[in-house]
Amino acid sequence: MDVTVTPQVEVERDALGNETKVGRIGIATATSQTVQAIGPAAPPSRGAWRARGTSRPSPSVSIVEARDRDDPGVEHRGPAPDQHGGRASRPSRGSSRTRSSWRLISVNLAILNLLPVPMLDGGHLLFFAIEAVLGRPLSLRKREIAQQIGLALLLLLMVFALFNDLTRLLPPVGKMFCGRAMGQYEQHVFVCTTGSTCPTQGDTESYVKAMRAEIARAGLHTQIRINKSGCLSQCGHGPMIVVYPENVWYTGVQAEDAQEIVQSHLIGGKPVERLLYRPGKPGPNVVAKASH
Repeated sequence: MDVTVTPQVEVERDALGNETKVGRIGIATATSQTVQAIGPAAPPSRGAWRARGTSRPSPSVSIVEARDRDDPGVEHRGPAPDQHGGRASRPSRGSSRTRSSWRLISVNLAILNLLPVPMLDGGHLLFFAIEAVLGRPLSLRKREIAQQIGLALLLLLMVFALFNDLTRLLPPVGKMFCGRAMGQYEQHVFVCTTGSTCPTQGDTESYVKAMRAEIARAGLHTQIRINKSGCLSQCGHGPMIVVYPENVWYTGVQAEDAQEIVQSHLIGGKPVERLLYRPGKPGPNVVAKASH
């Protein structure tokens, strides 16, 4: 059956006041809704279940790292072609990760806000609990003192978090405050020279000599110590080099890589990302065929 439809012309205005004529025939996609009554305990449980997937990352993940992980998805942003060749609005991978990051931050703030510290909601709940036990509210003077203590604790927490961010993002700041934690030297570099596989995967003895020479030329021999090391129990992943106190591990280091570690990390303060060792588990990590 053929039906002739004549659209009705209507005038619409955009946010800038520009008029646009559009044709409408008064037909929309059929939709259906289902209303389900739920109890008071259902929303918190469902929210916790949805937030479970976003709360898995390590607490050390920073906002900067979350933002950087969004960058690879930039090319996916914006509408994507649909099956008819048109443009369909579809959430991008980058925007999805951004929303996940904000959900993680929201969950962390909610947990922090429930701590029994005055100035926070958890502190008010603590006051209510004390009032329920005593049968009377605390005096105004005691509440003022508690509020001052809570404010001091929050300020200390902010300073501590800011200090951690600065020492992690600005290596010179970390060296300024933490450099002497290793005793006579600000940094110790351990080169595996007597393990079962590292000496066979590279001339690690020459690495030590070359790195010591570079450090001496840079005038840092009183601040950085290049040490020969025994087996680091990571056999098969070598040659291995470890830098303390940053606890940075390098794997598969060759002669030219050792020079880069000196220039980029020890002198410039920037670890060599492509050589970083991330086995995914602590402790020994020996390749089966390289085991003692």
